[in-house]
Amino acid sequence: MNDKRMTNSFKSYVELDDESFSTSMEDSFCDNLSPRILPGEMVIAEANYVLMFAPVSQHKHGKSGTLTVTNFKLSFVTADDKQKEDMISQENLLLGENDVCLSNVDVLYLVGDKKKRLIPGKNISERVKGLHVVCKNMRTMTFSFKFSPVGHGKTLTNALLHHAFPRRHQLLYAYDFREPYYKCERDTSMFREAGEWGRELARTGCVGWRLTGVNHDFQLSNSLPQWLVVPSSVLDWQLSEAARHFRLGRAPLWCWSNAHGAALVRMADLLPTITDR
Repeated sequence: MNDKRMTNSFKSYVELDDESFSTSMEDSFCDNLSPRILPGEMVIAEANYVLMFAPVSQHKHGKSGTLTVTNFKLSFVTADDKQKEDMISQENLLLGENDVCLSNVDVLYLVGDKKKRLIPGKNISERVKGLHVVCKNMRTMTFSFKFSPVGHGKTLTNALLHHAFPRRHQLLYAYDFREPYYKCERDTSMFREAGEWGRELARTGCVGWRLTGVNHDFQLSNSLPQWLVVPSSVLDWQLSEAARHFRLGRAPLWCWSNAHGAALVRMADLLPTITDR
Protein backbone atom coordinates (compact mmCIF):
# COMPACT_ATOMS: atom_id res chain seq x y z
CA MET A 1 0.00 0.00 0.00
CA ASN A 2 1.55 3.23 -1.10
CA ASP A 3 1.38 6.20 1.21
CA LYS A 4 0.04 9.34 -0.36
CA ARG A 5 1.22 12.66 0.94
CA MET A 6 -1.43 15.27 1.63
CA THR A 7 -0.42 18.41 -0.19
CA ASN A 8 -2.16 21.74 -0.60
CA SER A 9 -2.55 22.11 -4.34
CA PHE A 10 -5.14 24.91 -4.25
CA LYS A 11 -4.18 28.07 -6.13
CA SER A 12 -6.22 31.26 -6.16
CA TYR A 13 -6.26 33.45 -9.23
CA VAL A 14 -8.96 35.75 -7.91
CA GLU A 15 -7.75 39.35 -7.86
CA LEU A 16 -9.53 42.15 -6.07
CA ASP A 17 -10.61 44.67 -8.67
CA ASP A 18 -11.32 48.33 -8.12
CA GLU A 19 -15.09 47.91 -8.19
CA SER A 20 -15.23 45.20 -5.55
CA PHE A 21 -12.73 47.05 -3.35
CA SER A 22 -14.75 50.23 -3.60
CA THR A 23 -17.92 48.36 -2.72
CA SER A 24 -16.33 46.72 0.31
CA MET A 25 -15.12 50.07 1.54
CA GLU A 26 -18.57 51.62 1.19
CA ASP A 27 -20.02 48.85 3.35
CA SER A 28 -17.52 49.37 6.15
CA PHE A 29 -16.85 53.09 5.83
CA CYS A 30 -18.05 55.35 8.60
CA ASP A 31 -19.97 58.37 7.37
CA ASN A 32 -18.95 60.63 10.24
CA LEU A 33 -15.17 60.71 9.83
CA SER A 34 -14.63 64.36 10.61
CA PRO A 35 -11.63 65.77 12.48
CA ARG A 36 -11.83 67.47 15.84
CA ILE A 37 -12.38 71.16 15.15
CA LEU A 38 -10.96 73.95 17.29
CA PRO A 39 -12.84 77.20 18.01
CA GLY A 40 -12.74 79.31 14.86
CA GLU A 41 -11.48 76.44 12.71
CA MET A 42 -13.41 75.84 9.48
CA VAL A 43 -13.46 72.93 7.05
CA ILE A 44 -12.32 74.09 3.60
CA ALA A 45 -12.37 70.83 1.61
CA GLU A 46 -12.52 67.12 2.23
CA ALA A 47 -12.12 63.90 0.26
CA ASN A 48 -13.69 60.55 1.14
CA TYR A 49 -12.33 57.03 0.61
CA VAL A 50 -8.74 58.25 0.63
CA LEU A 51 -5.88 55.81 1.14
CA MET A 52 -2.88 56.82 3.24
CA PHE A 53 0.30 54.81 2.78
CA ALA A 54 3.11 54.25 5.23
CA PRO A 55 6.23 56.32 4.43
CA VAL A 56 8.49 53.33 3.70
CA SER A 57 5.91 51.11 2.01
CA GLN A 58 5.59 50.37 -1.70
CA HIS A 59 2.12 51.95 -1.77
CA LYS A 60 0.32 48.60 -2.04
CA HIS A 61 -1.45 48.63 1.31
CA GLY A 62 -2.95 51.69 2.96
CA LYS A 63 -5.46 52.85 5.52
CA SER A 64 -8.78 54.19 4.31
CA GLY A 65 -10.27 57.36 5.73
CA THR A 66 -11.31 60.94 5.13
CA LEU A 67 -8.76 63.61 4.28
CA THR A 68 -9.74 67.12 5.35
CA VAL A 69 -8.23 70.57 4.85
CA THR A 70 -9.18 73.26 7.35
CA ASN A 71 -7.84 76.77 7.84
CA PHE A 72 -5.49 75.29 10.47
CA LYS A 73 -4.44 71.77 9.50
CA LEU A 74 -4.43 68.85 7.10
CA SER A 75 -6.18 65.98 8.86
CA PHE A 76 -6.61 62.32 7.98
CA VAL A 77 -9.20 60.43 10.05
CA THR A 78 -9.89 56.70 9.96
CA ALA A 79 -12.64 54.72 11.66
CA ASP A 80 -10.15 53.48 14.28
CA ASP A 81 -8.96 57.02 15.00
CA LYS A 82 -12.54 58.19 15.44
CA GLN A 83 -13.27 55.47 18.01
CA LYS A 84 -10.16 56.39 20.00
CA GLU A 85 -11.08 60.07 19.91
CA ASP A 86 -14.59 59.36 21.19
CA MET A 87 -13.11 57.45 24.13
CA ILE A 88 -10.63 60.08 25.28
CA SER A 89 -9.57 63.47 23.97
CA GLN A 90 -6.89 65.71 25.41
CA GLU A 91 -7.93 69.35 25.18
CA ASN A 92 -4.46 70.80 24.68
CA LEU A 93 -3.59 68.23 21.99
CA LEU A 94 -4.18 70.42 18.95
CA LEU A 95 -2.94 67.91 16.36
CA GLY A 96 -3.70 64.21 16.13
CA GLU A 97 -1.45 61.39 14.98
CA ASN A 98 -2.29 61.93 11.31
CA ASP A 99 -2.66 65.72 11.43
CA VAL A 100 -0.25 68.29 10.02
CA CYS A 101 -0.39 72.02 10.72
CA LEU A 102 -0.65 73.99 7.47
CA SER A 103 2.36 76.10 8.42
CA ASN A 104 4.39 72.87 8.59
CA VAL A 105 3.70 71.93 4.94
CA ASP A 106 6.79 72.52 2.82
CA VAL A 107 6.33 70.90 -0.62
CA LEU A 108 3.44 69.19 -2.44
CA TYR A 109 3.81 66.63 -5.24
CA LEU A 110 1.28 65.02 -7.56
CA VAL A 111 1.64 61.25 -7.56
CA GLY A 112 0.86 59.45 -10.80
CA ASP A 113 2.83 58.17 -13.75
CA LYS A 114 5.40 60.83 -12.91
CA LYS A 115 6.06 62.82 -9.78
CA LYS A 116 5.23 66.49 -10.32
CA ARG A 117 6.00 69.30 -7.91
CA LEU A 118 3.14 71.74 -7.40
CA ILE A 119 3.61 75.51 -7.36
CA PRO A 120 1.96 77.33 -4.43
CA GLY A 121 -0.75 79.78 -5.41
CA LYS A 122 -1.58 78.09 -8.73
CA ASN A 123 -4.62 75.89 -9.14
CA ILE A 124 -4.47 72.60 -10.98
CA SER A 125 -7.06 71.50 -13.53
CA GLU A 126 -5.99 67.91 -14.10
CA ARG A 127 -7.25 64.89 -12.21
CA VAL A 128 -5.35 64.16 -9.02
CA LYS A 129 -4.60 60.47 -8.50
CA GLY A 130 -2.33 60.88 -5.51
CA LEU A 131 -0.72 63.52 -3.33
CA HIS A 132 2.67 63.46 -1.61
CA VAL A 133 3.15 65.93 1.25
CA VAL A 134 6.61 66.86 2.52
CA CYS A 135 6.69 68.69 5.85
CA LYS A 136 9.29 71.08 7.22
CA ASN A 137 10.15 68.61 9.99
CA MET A 138 11.11 65.97 7.36
CA ARG A 139 7.85 64.07 7.78
CA THR A 140 6.21 62.73 4.62
CA MET A 141 2.63 61.66 3.94
CA THR A 142 1.33 59.97 0.77
CA PHE A 143 -2.34 59.77 -0.16
CA SER A 144 -4.22 58.09 -3.01
CA PHE A 145 -7.55 59.30 -4.39
CA LYS A 146 -8.06 56.18 -6.52
CA PHE A 147 -11.34 55.28 -4.85
CA SER A 148 -12.49 58.82 -4.02
CA PRO A 149 -15.43 60.41 -5.83
CA VAL A 150 -14.54 62.33 -8.96
CA GLY A 151 -13.19 65.79 -8.21
CA HIS A 152 -12.47 65.26 -4.52
CA GLY A 153 -8.72 65.00 -5.03
CA LYS A 154 -8.48 68.10 -7.18
CA THR A 155 -10.64 70.20 -4.87
CA LEU A 156 -8.67 69.21 -1.80
CA THR A 157 -5.30 69.78 -3.46
CA ASN A 158 -6.27 73.26 -4.66
CA ALA A 159 -7.49 74.15 -1.18
CA LEU A 160 -4.22 72.93 0.32
CA LEU A 161 -2.18 74.93 -2.21
CA HIS A 162 -4.08 78.08 -1.30
CA HIS A 163 -4.23 77.84 2.49
CA ALA A 164 -0.88 76.17 3.25
CA PHE A 165 1.10 78.91 1.50
CA PRO A 166 -0.49 82.28 2.39
CA ARG A 167 1.05 85.41 0.92
CA ARG A 168 0.91 87.17 4.29
CA HIS A 169 1.56 85.46 7.61
CA GLN A 170 -1.30 87.46 9.17
CA LEU A 171 -3.66 85.15 7.26
CA LEU A 172 -2.64 82.16 9.37
CA TYR A 173 -5.17 80.67 11.76
CA ALA A 174 -3.15 81.54 14.86
CA TYR A 175 -3.38 85.29 14.19
CA ASP A 176 -7.16 85.47 13.89
CA PHE A 177 -8.14 83.02 16.61
CA ARG A 178 -5.47 83.51 19.26
CA GLU A 179 -6.51 83.92 22.88
CA PRO A 180 -7.65 87.46 23.70
CA TYR A 181 -5.11 89.73 25.31
CA TYR A 182 -6.28 91.51 28.42
CA LYS A 183 -4.27 94.56 29.35
CA CYS A 184 -3.49 94.84 33.03
CA GLU A 185 -4.99 97.82 34.81
CA ARG A 186 -1.63 98.58 36.39
CA ASP A 187 1.94 97.78 35.55
CA THR A 188 4.10 95.33 37.44
CA SER A 189 5.28 96.72 40.75
CA MET A 190 9.06 96.99 40.92
CA PHE A 191 8.97 98.15 44.58
CA ARG A 192 11.20 101.14 43.96
CA GLU A 193 8.74 103.69 45.37
CA ALA A 194 7.29 104.03 48.86
CA GLY A 195 3.73 103.88 47.50
CA GLU A 196 4.28 100.42 46.03
CA TRP A 197 5.46 99.09 49.39
CA GLY A 198 2.52 100.76 51.13
CA ARG A 199 0.02 99.04 48.82
CA GLU A 200 1.70 95.69 49.42
CA LEU A 201 1.53 96.14 53.20
CA ALA A 202 -2.16 97.00 52.94
CA ARG A 203 -2.84 94.04 50.65
CA THR A 204 -1.27 91.52 53.03
CA GLY A 205 -2.83 93.04 56.15
CA CYS A 206 0.59 93.47 57.68
CA VAL A 207 0.59 94.24 61.44
CA GLY A 208 3.64 95.15 63.51
CA TRP A 209 5.80 96.30 60.59
CA ARG A 210 6.59 99.74 59.21
CA LEU A 211 8.16 101.29 56.11
CA THR A 212 11.46 103.14 56.44
CA GLY A 213 13.77 105.04 54.13
CA VAL A 214 16.90 104.35 56.17
CA ASN A 215 18.60 102.97 53.05
CA HIS A 216 18.11 106.19 51.10
CA ASP A 217 20.87 106.59 48.49
CA PHE A 218 21.90 103.05 49.50
CA GLN A 219 23.70 104.27 52.60
CA LEU A 220 22.92 101.09 54.51
CA SER A 221 23.46 98.48 51.76
CA ASN A 222 23.90 98.77 48.00
CA SER A 223 22.23 95.38 47.42
CA LEU A 224 18.90 96.29 49.07
CA PRO A 225 16.09 98.59 47.88
CA GLN A 226 15.98 102.12 49.22
CA TRP A 227 12.68 101.48 51.01
CA LEU A 228 12.65 98.70 53.60
CA VAL A 229 9.97 97.08 55.75
CA VAL A 230 11.22 96.53 59.29
CA PRO A 231 9.64 95.73 62.69
CA SER A 232 7.73 98.69 64.15
CA SER A 233 9.65 98.39 67.43
CA VAL A 234 13.04 98.87 65.74
CA LEU A 235 14.21 102.46 65.23
CA ASP A 236 16.26 103.55 62.24
CA TRP A 237 19.47 104.06 64.25
CA GLN A 238 19.06 100.62 65.79
CA LEU A 239 18.67 99.10 62.34
CA SER A 240 21.79 100.90 61.08
CA GLU A 241 23.74 99.66 64.07
CA ALA A 242 22.55 96.08 63.62
CA ALA A 243 23.24 96.07 59.86
CA ARG A 244 26.97 96.42 60.53
CA HIS A 245 27.01 92.89 61.93
CA PHE A 246 25.54 91.26 58.78
CA ARG A 247 27.22 90.54 55.47
CA LEU A 248 26.82 93.43 53.01
CA GLY A 249 24.69 95.22 55.61
CA ARG A 250 21.68 93.00 54.90
CA ALA A 251 19.83 93.06 58.22
CA PRO A 252 16.56 91.10 58.74
CA LEU A 253 13.88 92.49 56.39
CA TRP A 254 10.20 91.76 55.77
CA CYS A 255 9.16 89.76 52.66
CA TRP A 256 5.57 88.72 53.30
CA SER A 257 3.05 88.31 56.09
CA ASN A 258 -0.63 87.63 56.66
CA ALA A 259 -3.28 89.16 58.85
CA HIS A 260 -2.70 86.52 61.56
CA GLY A 261 0.82 87.75 62.25
CA ALA A 262 2.89 85.11 60.46
CA ALA A 263 5.74 86.67 58.46
CA LEU A 264 8.62 85.69 56.21
CA VAL A 265 11.91 87.47 56.90
CA ARG A 266 15.17 87.26 55.00
CA MET A 267 18.65 88.29 56.07
CA ALA A 268 22.30 87.65 55.35
CA ASP A 269 24.64 85.62 57.53
CA LEU A 270 26.26 87.22 60.53
CA LEU A 271 29.88 88.22 60.14
CA PRO A 272 32.32 85.59 61.46
CA THR A 273 33.82 88.18 63.84
CA ILE A 274 30.58 88.27 65.85
CA THR A 275 30.98 85.88 68.75
CA ASP A 276 27.95 86.86 70.82
CA ARG A 277 25.06 85.29 68.97
